[in-house]
Amino acid sequence: MARTVRPRPTRRARQLSFPAIEVAGGLLTPEMVARIAEPAGDATDRRAYGIPEGLELRDEIARAFRMAEAQWARFDAGHAADPEIAQALLPRFLSAVFGFNDLAPVAPAHTHDRVFPIGHAAGDGRVPVVIAPAVDPGRQRTGLDVLHDRFADGGRRRSATQLLQEYLNAEDRCLWGLATEGRTLRLLRDNLSLTRPAWIEVDLAKIFHDRLYADFSALWLLIHRSRFGAAPALPSDCPLERWRAQGQQDGVAARDKLRAGVETALALLGRGAISHPANAALREALTTGALTSQGFYEELLGTVYRLIFLFAAEDRDLLHPPGTPPAARRAYAEGYGVGRLRERALHRTAWNRHHDAWDGLRALFRALVRGAPALGLPGLGGLFDPGRTPYLDAARIGNRQLMEAVFRLAWIRPRGQSLSRVNWRDMETEELGSVYEGLLELIPEVNVEARTFGFRDHTGAAGSERKSTGSYYTPDALVRLVLDKTLDPLLDRAEATADPAAAILKLSVLDPACGSGHFLLGAARRMAARLAALRSPGAPSRDEFQHALREVVSQCIYGVDRNPLAVELCKVALWIEALDPGKPLSFLDARLLCGDSLIGVMDLAALTAGVPDAAYEALTGDDKEAAKTWRKWNKEQREGKAATGLYAHLRPPEALVDEARAAAALPEDSLEAIAAKRRAFKNLTEGEGWRRRKNACDLFLAAFFSHKTPFPVAATDAEGRRLSLARPAIPLTDQVWAAARGEQVHGPLLTEAARLSVTLRALHWPLAFPVEMARGGFDAVVGNPPYGANFTKRSRQFVKSMHPKSAGAANLAADFVSICFNICATNGRFGLIIPKSFTFSDAWKGVREYAIEYLSSVIDAGMAWDDVLLEQILLFCHKLRENVDRIPLFRGIQAGPVYLRRRAIDTLGIVPTGANVTDMDIIEHVFNRSNTANQLFLTTRGKNLQKRLFAVSRG
Repeated sequence: MARTVRPRPTRRARQLSFPAIEVAGGLLTPEMVARIAEPAGDATDRRAYGIPEGLELRDEIARAFRMAEAQWARFDAGHAADPEIAQALLPRFLSAVFGFNDLAPVAPAHTHDRVFPIGHAAGDGRVPVVIAPAVDPGRQRTGLDVLHDRFADGGRRRSATQLLQEYLNAEDRCLWGLATEGRTLRLLRDNLSLTRPAWIEVDLAKIFHDRLYADFSALWLLIHRSRFGAAPALPSDCPLERWRAQGQQDGVAARDKLRAGVETALALLGRGAISHPANAALREALTTGALTSQGFYEELLGTVYRLIFLFAAEDRDLLHPPGTPPAARRAYAEGYGVGRLRERALHRTAWNRHHDAWDGLRALFRALVRGAPALGLPGLGGLFDPGRTPYLDAARIGNRQLMEAVFRLAWIRPRGQSLSRVNWRDMETEELGSVYEGLLELIPEVNVEARTFGFRDHTGAAGSERKSTGSYYTPDALVRLVLDKTLDPLLDRAEATADPAAAILKLSVLDPACGSGHFLLGAARRMAARLAALRSPGAPSRDEFQHALREVVSQCIYGVDRNPLAVELCKVALWIEALDPGKPLSFLDARLLCGDSLIGVMDLAALTAGVPDAAYEALTGDDKEAAKTWRKWNKEQREGKAATGLYAHLRPPEALVDEARAAAALPEDSLEAIAAKRRAFKNLTEGEGWRRRKNACDLFLAAFFSHKTPFPVAATDAEGRRLSLARPAIPLTDQVWAAARGEQVHGPLLTEAARLSVTLRALHWPLAFPVEMARGGFDAVVGNPPYGANFTKRSRQFVKSMHPKSAGAANLAADFVSICFNICATNGRFGLIIPKSFTFSDAWKGVREYAIEYLSSVIDAGMAWDDVLLEQILLFCHKLRENVDRIPLFRGIQAGPVYLRRRAIDTLGIVPTGANVTDMDIIEHVFNRSNTANQLFLTTRGKNLQKRLFAVSRG
């Protein structure tokens, strides 16, 4: 048997953080900062920092530290009495200590009709430096977040951080800049997302009070003037940009390693649970089928999600509420925290045959269900509810498997680098999406007899699940563009109201194919940033932002996906991101639903007209004569003299919508409140009004998806019809209408319809989201819907009947465009990433002609995925017909717009995203009836083409 090689801790593994340096928003990875702080110290480094021959890098840093101590002592002694001392001393401090010899005062900059009084700059504007007045060190906020008149743009005051960030975003001459008020220093970069803080913050007071030489050395190496580059090189040609690019490459490698680590951790936990001698009940459940292989896999995933959640919460210091006693924090960290397990996993002696680590982990999970005051833990519920993992919660796992699983989740070794800790604090939560891609491909295999657990070999089926579900992780740049043009106009509109904060919280954002929640996370952050800024002008604190983020997630975010693993991962991602210390996890079960957005009743009014003939078209496996007869009988019921119809019976009753609205409005500030909210939604879905409509929708759906089998043998045709209609095997219009009226329907027929609905993961929109659909739909619909996923003939038949505009396109993205017009509110907007064939293919003609009426803009994204040859566009529509004649079309995501008249697009029947300005001018002339061919084609001397050709022919 091969000997297991256990990890050994390295120096770098233990020195990834500095007490006085915080990396926020992933500007540079902490691993990169650690690498910068450990230079080789050779001649190359010395020359790069401009150090003369004969001097060593470490000597120069030591000399700078002594000068910095002396200069900062003068500042520390005088800033309380004179806040403006910062303006006098800090430029000298930066010049003498960090090499900013070219730092000079500058006049306010004017860019795009805005004013930026940055105050100082180096390198002829290449490095802006904003110096704020010093503040009382007892203030809760750093002085960089305090609003000042001196940083104002017109009547709008700004903080130093806000001023610098906005200037970097607006000015092309610079990418990086510094802001300081003496006690704190921040390094910022051009960052257009503005959805969360992104900077490297250094606590100068801590460095010099505690004499943290290592932190100072890292700071010196990081922000020395040479790191920003110099003219005539481009702003992007500098060490800071190269470090950032390298960090991004390392991040991709780290994600790949993490995906493999998650898979290995799942296998280890599975084998550990099955093989432990104490777990006879678990093995019995797997043997009898009481617990399926898939169910076991989902419990393992739930456990891994809990670990990932706790890693992120601990690293971001979001687990304990404010004011938690130090003793409680210490008791948690030393006895129960996953950070303790992470460090313990580095020691080979921890990988033993005991099971105390799992026992402690289970105790932690139980504590997080209801809370544990002695450990300073709030009750979170949600992810930690015992009902999510009942079999594993009752089982045992040995330290050998658990500690290796923890190691695989917490530590990585990028190629050519030392062992490094996974940076859950600064990892973008969207990166869980790349893990999700891998999880879709895992097919669990359990062998109880051999006591093993693993995953089927990916060869042959490796990408099939990913492609059949149309699942691809969306690049962040495309997500931002979609939100820019879909969500931002709605936020601008909300901010123009009398109560902008309330207006933002009334907005609803939906992703109908949400996957792991990439679009929803971006939307939630963007909305929370606006909300927090309204409540705390300037730069809101982290606590203020987290509070706003939890509110947005609890009230504004909606998602649907047909894959249950995706929905669960989306919930975990939102829980991680919107964790508000001291409050339970948000109730998301009524907002994030597992279902197929395309399969289900879109509007209850569709049932009023009865089941359409298309439901009884004979497909593979159907008896043609039986299908013909069912279609005839259904038509008689639907159109005959005895047809009763539905009318008022299917209108969503106010009582049902009011009950749903009241349930959604219930608070979520405590576990008891969330339990009450869960009961309210349960009562709603068990109520008679909701159930009648659910039965009617299921029967309507079953008419399409039921196999049309031969009729039973009868003595006469009349007797056969009587028997078939008395106990129908397939729903007809009469059964749909009877169910809606609350009348009795043949029991087996109703049971089979309900079973089909579950199997198909049908989503009946008016019942899934009653409040939103009753008011017309969602304010914003965003996403990257599947486009090439497998679709059965029956599914295609149903969708074609429900969405005839997209009938010609054998492409799910066309169907998603169609449903957006049904689920988007009257003044709402939607933005989708779809195949470029939308712009020109005849197969898309129906949906394209309809979309042109509402077209807002189109961006050609080209080949957005390396492994997908199909080109993509970003399609934006405004449900309210805008009186805008010219439509902006973009040839690429980096290109500027070219404009074309809506009438020209309509007449052409295509959307020419590849056209340039000259092409657009020609198109405009062609569709300008006043122009003739003579006027269209002119020589360079102004003579028209026809005369020139005539002259040539005569000559």
